Amino acid sequence: MADAPTDNEAPLVLNDLGLKLQTIVPSAIRKPNGDGASRSSSVASTLKGSQDRKLSMVDLEPLPNGWTRIKHPDSGVYYVNEDKGVSTSSDVLNPKTRSLIMEGAEILQRSPALRALLEDQEVDLVLDVQHTGATRTSYYCVSHGERRVFWLEAIGHEEVDIPCTSNKCTHATGSRVHCIEAQYWKHCELFPTTFTVTKEITGELKDALLQAAADRLLVKFSTSPYDKHDLEYMLNVVKEIEADVREGGGHAAWIIARFMALYNDGVLQSSYGQADDYFDIEDTGPIIGPYKRPLLLTIFAPFFFKSPDVYAVELHSFHESFTLARWSSFVHKVDQSIRDSNLLATVLLSTNVGFLAWSDGGRTGKINAPTAAQIVAYISIICSVGSIIIGLAIFKQYRAKGADTPLRAVVVLRRILKEPFGLERLSIICSLPYVLLMWGLIAFLGAFGIIFYEDTDTQVRVPVTVALFLLMLCLFFCMYTAGPPEKEDQKPPRRSRRDRVTSLSKV
Repeated sequence: MADAPTDNEAPLVLNDLGLKLQTIVPSAIRKPNGDGASRSSSVASTLKGSQDRKLSMVDLEPLPNGWTRIKHPDSGVYYVNEDKGVSTSSDVLNPKTRSLIMEGAEILQRSPALRALLEDQEVDLVLDVQHTGATRTSYYCVSHGERRVFWLEAIGHEEVDIPCTSNKCTHATGSRVHCIEAQYWKHCELFPTTFTVTKEITGELKDALLQAAADRLLVKFSTSPYDKHDLEYMLNVVKEIEADVREGGGHAAWIIARFMALYNDGVLQSSYGQADDYFDIEDTGPIIGPYKRPLLLTIFAPFFFKSPDVYAVELHSFHESFTLARWSSFVHKVDQSIRDSNLLATVLLSTNVGFLAWSDGGRTGKINAPTAAQIVAYISIICSVGSIIIGLAIFKQYRAKGADTPLRAVVVLRRILKEPFGLERLSIICSLPYVLLMWGLIAFLGAFGIIFYEDTDTQVRVPVTVALFLLMLCLFFCMYTAGPPEKEDQKPPRRSRRDRVTSLSKV
């Protein structure tokens, strides 16, 4: 007896009836969807019209003795033979399919290994017949008492890992218990009437939902797709089922199986899909103090108009306090800044094109011999186009990689905060559209100034020069006011004389 099949293993050959049985897992069984693919070809060939009409016609088709047709709570139908303890989603109306299923069930039930198990517990058989290409009959056994699926194989069969139902399974290779139970709940989802809802199951599920709801209140963020409101609704549904447990109730069993599958796969946990049980930014390295701007960034800060400092300080703060709300606010801030920069860069680009035509006027500037003003205008155009291109590239990366999701955000931040100058590089990238726009505006202003000083007299130059000087002075004070981050929280606020006198009197 083995607990897992392989994809390329040789089928179990049963010489007495010449039937070949292969192993299959519940997640590999084609879900009944009412499309007519699992019903007999004779019936399917005569049915016309909508899918609902096909399903209703099959419901009227008489069944062989011992078989019961059950409508799946989700969609489609499946068949159960209670006398043989067999369930299948294959079409038992097809004589060939039914014969293969019954023969396979008879051979498995004569197996000494299965007979020994049947003495201690209840075991169900699931057989699946596929006629795609060569006819293939597959099976697995189900133990509801142990919550597992298994297969009857020859002694000495090599044990392999059972495939898990979740593509985000974080369990180590060789950990079979979790994936075996995951396949068991998948079976209960496919054949819900074979699973009996008990007080023990609903109580276990209630405890799991309560723990998950409390977890949402205690953690900083969650990568689970279900928030506390969803968990509260799930808990109310389970309470309704617990108050009205009916044996053979397919709908209630299907709901419980789906919820238990979510719990077993870890989807209800706040750390769903993460490699760590507790995944916080501050756990990625040693504790560090306030942000200190590197010397290289300090040297180039005037050329970047100190724009990266704003993003660097906020990114550095994620070391100590990361929440999805703060990350979303940061992303929105960067997104809005890039949008504004791209819009203004587009306006500046069109203005530069008109300026080039006006500055030449058919007089001196030629393509092979441009004027100084035109050369500076070309630089402005390059900066404008660069601002637009980089902004679009950032948008593309953000949307394609889904950086707004908490898990992706944490993964990106963990990697960046560990790399040398990673935080500064990300800050510069976020501010590049704005920086290029500013240099494009400065270049445009320079090109305009060249033409202005070449073609005007002193009476016009003096007031315009004063205006340009005031503009530059305002720009300088704007950058100086932003200042380096280390100046913001080093000195305590000064106390007034009245406060000092009051403190002395109290002493």
